[in-house]
Amino acid sequence: FAPDSEAEVPIAAEIPPPDGEGPPLSISGQIDRLAVGPDAVTILDYKTGRPPPERPEAVPEAYLLQLAAYRLVIRRIHARKCVRAALLWTDGPRLMAIPDDLLDRAEAELWRLDRDRSLDARRAPS
Repeated sequence: FAPDSEAEVPIAAEIPPPDGEGPPLSISGQIDRLAVGPDAVTILDYKTGRPPPERPEAVPEAYLLQLAAYRLVIRRIHARKCVRAALLWTDGPRLMAIPDDLLDRAEAELWRLDRDRSLDARRAPS
């Protein structure tokens, strides 16, 4: 809630695949809180899950996929800054930083899911 942060930031982007193969990943959403500092950007998403998980590794995959997608977009906008992500569990409240390795795995899963969906669309009878 610092002066350099914004609430409910809408985002939309088409991110080219990292290997250059296939269609871009279309991402749209709304970041609950975005803090842009001189060297880093923090993505904060509020969650109401009760009870919240004790460890980042126990966070539901859907939440990790959402944060990974947001991070993809913000990294394109703020390419020279470190981009971090955290969840604020309202039951507590408790702030949980999400490690980069979890977001990296979720990002890989986003690309896999998108490719699978694209393949399924091409196989569908017309």
